[in-house]
Amino acid sequence: MSDRYLRLAWAAAGITFFLHLLANPHYGFFRDELYFIICGRHPSWGYVDQPPLVPLIAAGSQLFGISLLALRATAALCAAGSVFVIVRIVTQLGGGRFEAIFAAIVVALTPVLAVFGTQVGPDMVGLWLWPLAALYLLRIADGASPRLWLAVGAVLGVSFEGKYSVVFFAVALAIGLALTKERRCSKPGSTEKTSSFLRSPTSSKRFSSPTLCSRGSGSSVSYRRYAPPRCVGSALRHWSCSPK
Repeated sequence: MSDRYLRLAWAAAGITFFLHLLANPHYGFFRDELYFIICGRHPSWGYVDQPPLVPLIAAGSQLFGISLLALRATAALCAAGSVFVIVRIVTQLGGGRFEAIFAAIVVALTPVLAVFGTQVGPDMVGLWLWPLAALYLLRIADGASPRLWLAVGAVLGVSFEGKYSVVFFAVALAIGLALTKERRCSKPGSTEKTSSFLRSPTSSKRFSSPTLCSRGSGSSVSYRRYAPPRCVGSALRHWSCSPK
């Protein structure tokens, strides 16, 4: 991958972070942000309405005292990371200086994306990590080491702990690979192994999610097979994010 515009990517990300940092603290806490902070101060594998990552980030930003600047800096960092990754994607696809600058401006100033960088919320994590997963896939398609699949899985996994909707993005990536010649990126035989694994009688017992199936709050977690009705019922019975 060409590194001709690496400095440009860093500059675009730095400007984005600086502008958000200047603008974000000039209006008060949004009620959801206060909710995230409180939930994060009572760690759990998951809450009735969200995974644990954003509450932990929100609470972590307040370790040294209540600070709106520190809280919103986390969202600004995700916005900056998004701009950096988008510039790298453009150069990965062969774009030049103009294309990279144009893409950075679009990503930084598009209202719906800019909002994700102005306040703490579940979408701020995906703003950075979804494009990062796509960048790793592009590199694999261009001949990079297959070990980058581990990075793709790690990025999607962390993003899942921010917002569950990343599952739709992962499925879209998989379909895109399957329907194009880029499916050659997968190792030979990997599809057969995966299919065999999913067909095995014990495969359903291997999938567990402490985030999806956490029982209430605190440290009580059930590592049972994911069964939506039971998990939802358990969550409804433990509506509060405060430990018992």
